[in-house]
Amino acid sequence: MSWKDCLAWEKSGLPLSTTSNEAAKMYDAVVTQYMSGYNDDSVGGIKTCMEKMLEADPNFVLGYATKYGSALLGAGTCIWSNPELKTNIDNMVKLAENSNISQIEQLHVDAVKLWSVGKTEAACDKWEEVLLNCPTDMLAFRCAFLGHFVRGESTRLREYMAQVLPHWKSSTSPQIYSYARGRYSFGLVETNFYDEAEKEAQETLEVNPRDAWAVHTISHVKEMQCRPDDGIAFVEKKVDDITGSPVQPHIYWHKALYYFEKGDYESTLSLYDDKLCHLMKQENLLYITDAAALLCRLELNGVNVGDRWHGIYDACTPNLDTHANAFNDIHFLMAANGAEHRDVADKFIDSIKTLVSDYDPCNAHLNVYKDVGLPLLQSLQSYDQENYSAAVDYLYPLRYNVVELGGSNAQRDVFNLFLIHAAMRSPQQRHTLIARNLLNGRKAQRTSSTMVDSLLERL
Repeated sequence: MSWKDCLAWEKSGLPLSTTSNEAAKMYDAVVTQYMSGYNDDSVGGIKTCMEKMLEADPNFVLGYATKYGSALLGAGTCIWSNPELKTNIDNMVKLAENSNISQIEQLHVDAVKLWSVGKTEAACDKWEEVLLNCPTDMLAFRCAFLGHFVRGESTRLREYMAQVLPHWKSSTSPQIYSYARGRYSFGLVETNFYDEAEKEAQETLEVNPRDAWAVHTISHVKEMQCRPDDGIAFVEKKVDDITGSPVQPHIYWHKALYYFEKGDYESTLSLYDDKLCHLMKQENLLYITDAAALLCRLELNGVNVGDRWHGIYDACTPNLDTHANAFNDIHFLMAANGAEHRDVADKFIDSIKTLVSDYDPCNAHLNVYKDVGLPLLQSLQSYDQENYSAAVDYLYPLRYNVVELGGSNAQRDVFNLFLIHAAMRSPQQRHTLIARNLLNGRKAQRTSSTMVDSLLERL
């Protein structure tokens, strides 16, 4: 593939401040791989391209914004637990002040700095400001997508993409445009436009069968519409097409959810053992949270998962002191309790209490911990201690705020199921009524769910 040099970037309407053609080309390689979701082996993959980009121009400000923004939006690190990252971001800001960079590059720098200190909404505003002026800026497109996803802002996620997609259609290659459409289809499914999402994703796959986000979208549609048999058939047909994408293992997770919905727990566990458990060695946070949520669902339904929690817990341990993301931390606690490391679980919650005790009210990350993350963690801990009434009392009042944790509707559904099971186990009559209401609401959305029927029969 031919990568854009400095002149090509200028002709595209996105001039770079670097004078190094090699840095410009490697920047193109990085953001193109970000959009596709695949590492391009011909250039060594994203990590190698990032290194080559900054080696070619150690003063390339936008290159640093790309690197540090990616680290932050990956939700695995933060400046309060990673002093080196804080220093690097401060140095990037100083370099920007002393460099002749464009307004667009300055917006990227500002966005990364704002995100790092917890001003996440302002950061997303900056990325959208970039897109207002340069609607085909791939870096801003990706950062806004991840920013809104982490913040649980599905409507904004859908809308900003809808606003810029016409520019992508007229100004980018069909393949790059397809990657943008695949992500847009995900915005549609997350805002309950299921038919529109499936249509958009199917059309995307006709152009680019390897578009992992389009495959992902259709997997979500079939999950949210409770079409497990269709979902299983779809995954079996399409999953090999996206080999090499980091989304592929997550698609197997969706397949496991289809089996779970059908009550086929043997197939759910077999899929976990064959396709998911070995991924714990990669210490990828998506795979860790997927695995924890799946075992949690199974245990809620009374399935003995054996010693499977230990592998997940081992993968969590390097991240237990990071507290970069409340959504992830909740799954880490599931693993600690599941592996029966309850002393670790207690200390884990205590450390989060300390984190939020002197929090900055302007820091959205910490606000989410204080308002949603900590109560949900306490709910999980109460359930583990068989204090089901307390588990309900912690979670029920904030059930509509759980979206602030980020993630997808399918990922957060484990908290809906958890609340239902806690309410069913609670000795309080009011909680039994809550369980029935929650199940009735779930049945209205998933009319063919035999799992909901079986739970209602138990009340």
